[in-house]
Amino acid sequence: STPDSKPQDSEQKPLNFHPAFDWQRSELIPSLNIVMEEYIHRTTGALHYHLPHDMPDAHDHQLDDAQGRHRLEFEEDSHLASLLGPDPIEVNSLHHQAIALPGPELRVVARSLDGVIEAVEHLTRSFCIGVQWHPEKLPAAASRPLFVGLVSAAREFAAQ
Repeated sequence: STPDSKPQDSEQKPLNFHPAFDWQRSELIPSLNIVMEEYIHRTTGALHYHLPHDMPDAHDHQLDDAQGRHRLEFEEDSHLASLLGPDPIEVNSLHHQAIALPGPELRVVARSLDGVIEAVEHLTRSFCIGVQWHPEKLPAAASRPLFVGLVSAAREFAAQ
């Protein structure tokens, strides 16, 4: 932690759900976690709270959305690569935090060229992807396959 960034309180606030809410089934709901710091806290992972301090050799990841892009590479056998293709892509970069260590149920599936973790997937869930960039702010052609994959997985889940 640095003076200009404070660790987030990892204590969870109570949520009110309908009494019939099925917690066991909820763990299987397909999910896409965008800018996933909160998700990492819940999966017992660790964060770099301020990249310029924690990874001083990394390039600036907190860039202007209009032009700020950086390249990332996928693990070839990942669900993310099956959706977005195996070739490196350019993504927006609006963050100063990043995953330092994924939780034990997560696997790193994409990194920027400077080594910063940019995406993870759950090891056992059929569709549980976390990305560090904002796909909703990219052109549709670049992000549509990710959202189509989520919707498709949700339809399959609902049909069970």
